[in-house]
Amino acid sequence: MSLPFLRSNKNYKGATDYENNKILRVQPRNACVEIIYDNGGKVSIYTPMIEESLRTTAYSRSKLDWIIENELLEYTRMVMDGTLQKYLDSIDDISQKRLRSYTKRLAERFPQNIAEDIAREMLMYD
Repeated sequence: MSLPFLRSNKNYKGATDYENNKILRVQPRNACVEIIYDNGGKVSIYTPMIEESLRTTAYSRSKLDWIIENELLEYTRMVMDGTLQKYLDSIDDISQKRLRSYTKRLAERFPQNIAEDIAREMLMYD
């Protein structure tokens, strides 16, 4: 596995370790997430490089921050299997649909520009 944001110790043999060995611990350390495997292998994921490479909006960035804080194992899994950007894109798609729906309902009572502002604000707190 040749990913620039991964650093591993000598026991890590590549993708097969990730797929076949049990993860004992995932822990945050100094802008990295360390994955400790049951075979003694260790992988460090440099999170700033990952975050810089992602296309995010305010909505997906908020969700990304939440996942890093609350679901570190899930974040690690999505980084390792390459599905993090797809997940964030789906968050953006859902947010856009909700934004249009909220705006449409609010526009019945408010001018369009105010309805859009209120809808955006509502999404920030979902």
